Amino acid sequence: MHGLFNFLVRASALEWPFRARTVYDQEDFVARARDEWNRDWNEAPPIPSELQDTLRDHFLAYYAWADGLADQFGSLYRNVFSLMYLLAPLAVIGALLAEFGPSITGGEGMVWSWVALTELAVLAWILWRYRQASSSRYHRRWIDYRSLAEQIRHLVFLWPLGRPTRTLRFQGESATEAEEFTWIAWYCRAIVREVSLCGGVMTQEYLGACRSLLFDRVLPSQIQYHIRNEQRMHRVHHNLHVVATSLFAAAALIAVVHLGGLWYEGRLSLPYMLGQMATTRISHVPEPTFVTLGILSVLFPTVAATVHGFLSQGDFWNIARRSRRMHEDLSALRERLADHASTGRGRNPRRPQSG
Repeated sequence: MHGLFNFLVRASALEWPFRARTVYDQEDFVARARDEWNRDWNEAPPIPSELQDTLRDHFLAYYAWADGLADQFGSLYRNVFSLMYLLAPLAVIGALLAEFGPSITGGEGMVWSWVALTELAVLAWILWRYRQASSSRYHRRWIDYRSLAEQIRHLVFLWPLGRPTRTLRFQGESATEAEEFTWIAWYCRAIVREVSLCGGVMTQEYLGACRSLLFDRVLPSQIQYHIRNEQRMHRVHHNLHVVATSLFAAAALIAVVHLGGLWYEGRLSLPYMLGQMATTRISHVPEPTFVTLGILSVLFPTVAATVHGFLSQGDFWNIARRSRRMHEDLSALRERLADHASTGRGRNPRRPQSG
């Protein structure tokens, strides 16, 4: 995550929100992926050098390409909807100021006309950015490249064992959309065909190296990632939920104060309201204090709805829940591998009987 969305997420998680701007460059993607892979490999006994060379020379470049494009389009999509939610309250503020600004300042002025034009410009910009994101298919391309990157990540420990990636089976409504993303599985199989079959002899040492690749390198890094991601997304969801609820409560308090002031001045009495309805125009000029309270009573729920919309669009609660399930399942898988290693099961499989 980069840009505005990353800034908002880090701020919501009470982390330092500022980071250096990321430049989308293929060399940066490859260097980042190489650092990630080398870091995982250096934490465990080395696998055969020829196997490392093949994984780095072939799979690493494809993984860096797909992972980098997934990050790029994911950032573009997330930044667009983050900016839309951020600018929506500004449009409401512009409308409120254009309408009630003269009452607060006690006179007309060209500045309020410019405020109304600014509101129109903000709304037009939001619609244009939404149209651009839809026509450029940011979301679809983000999901496609992320799926491809994860399948290539699986090849790191499947290819040395001569195992291909699993073929997706589409059922129900997903079957009608299969043609739109079956290219991902085709592309992944094409990468395997280009690399060709993994050469070597399946000795105990070789299988032990493959097991170490999965047990000591791939699984621990993924488990730690999902643990950190669950904790972070949970904080973001909780903090944004508190902000939205507090703004709604503040709006309710302002409404009570506003009604209390009107009752104190006698403008909630039935004769006064009937008299106002009988006249062709309102004879009472609102005081700046009540106008300000009225603006806040509209602005606070608007900002709260914006925060809740960002919360729903980001889907932080479901992301935290999925990360929790992922690290639980991966931890269980690692325990099973450890149990097989300690008991010796799977080391000497039974040979099929002849005849």
